Amino acid sequence: MIEVRFGIDSSLKLSDEQAERVVCPGEGGLPESLDDVADAVACGLADPVDYPPLAAIITPSDRVAVTVTGDVPRAETITAAAIRAIIEAGVAPERITILYQADGPLDPRAWLPASWADEIHLVAVDPADPDAFARLGVDDQGEPVVVHRALYEADFVLPIVSVRRASAGDYFGPLTEVYPRLSDEPTRQRFRSLDAMRPGRARDQRIEEVAHAGQLLGADLTIQVIPASCDQVHGLVVGATSSITPHVRAADNARWRRELAAPVELVVAAIEGGPRAQTWTNVGRALQASLPLLPHEGGAIAICCDLDAPPDAGVRFLSSQLPRDQVVGHILAASPPDTYTAVYLAAALERASVYLLSRLDEEVVEGLGMVPVGSADELSRLIGRFESVAILPNAPLADVSTTDNQPPDIIPADWTEASPAEIDDQPEDMFYDPETLFDSPEELQDMMHQSEEKDQEKDR
Repeated sequence: MIEVRFGIDSSLKLSDEQAERVVCPGEGGLPESLDDVADAVACGLADPVDYPPLAAIITPSDRVAVTVTGDVPRAETITAAAIRAIIEAGVAPERITILYQADGPLDPRAWLPASWADEIHLVAVDPADPDAFARLGVDDQGEPVVVHRALYEADFVLPIVSVRRASAGDYFGPLTEVYPRLSDEPTRQRFRSLDAMRPGRARDQRIEEVAHAGQLLGADLTIQVIPASCDQVHGLVVGATSSITPHVRAADNARWRRELAAPVELVVAAIEGGPRAQTWTNVGRALQASLPLLPHEGGAIAICCDLDAPPDAGVRFLSSQLPRDQVVGHILAASPPDTYTAVYLAAALERASVYLLSRLDEEVVEGLGMVPVGSADELSRLIGRFESVAILPNAPLADVSTTDNQPPDIIPADWTEASPAEIDDQPEDMFYDPETLFDSPEELQDMMHQSEEKDQEKDR
């Protein structure tokens, strides 16, 4: 019997007969978790790889910024341990700022003494607040490198980051969770283009931009976390960013990368973890991980999770009456925060049937083009209809490929961003839905014209 854990505390059990159809029963058990995460952080900062000890490089007068996002498992524990080490090195709590972005509350101060917690600054980064950011410099393509003012003003920056598969469309190297994740909205939008998601020179340039931003920030020392799941830590390494990144990548690949001999008819992608893991972003990541395992045409993906949050603007717009390639074009033109998820959901729907076991209303799931699954038992019966099945535990972290063929482009090659003229030419009732992306068709058109004017001004 195979048991697949998903959601907060749910599981899917497959009979021995069903297990015979499973060609990839995950990684043979979850990677083991690190027992004492806080101690690993303390030891790492006391003796980093290819870097002086923390206590030797910071002074009591330094302003320190620690960055973290909700993608980091055990984020509060790791951040609190790092803060403790910084204070023990002589920095006063009031000179420390924690910057974060997360789908839900994230406050590491609760793991610290109250006398420290009351003095430490906690900043939830709002990309829409223009006064919160400063221009740090420019990249090799002449694009401005814009960072939060707390990072700009810091004397020492310590990023805490989680490693993910290198091919993930929203991952551009270990400092992605600092830049663009903690930058302003125009910067984030540059990383939501199709060219940034697809392999190629444009994506490579974005990866270089992230590395360059890290150099400008002086983010030379990092805590890099290897996930055991969306909620647990397999290991972590503290050291010089350039030195430890290849070793951390190799360790992450050893835990999550694997191959199938051939494509399968059905991929069951499980999203396990607490509420912070049950997000639309992780649905997008699970879909991207699943698509390379399907045949060039056909197949199915079943996402099992406890997602209960309504979709954001980009995903909602997939219910539009326009052809799917045009819908994606409009989403890319507007570049809402959930562009990545919307594009990969559209790509999955273009190639395969997509089933979703979640806590969402069936009407919501059906409206987006997916097939709702009501229970684990119903999903088990669905699995019985397919001859070959791959199961991806912790699918947002999985990195699986097939050995017998070159998978097609995950995102269709002919999908492009819509131009202002293309949007102007659409009949209003073909794409406008007051419950989806824009308050009015005019808002979309105005936004596109403003974008075009900015491009023309930049060219001048």
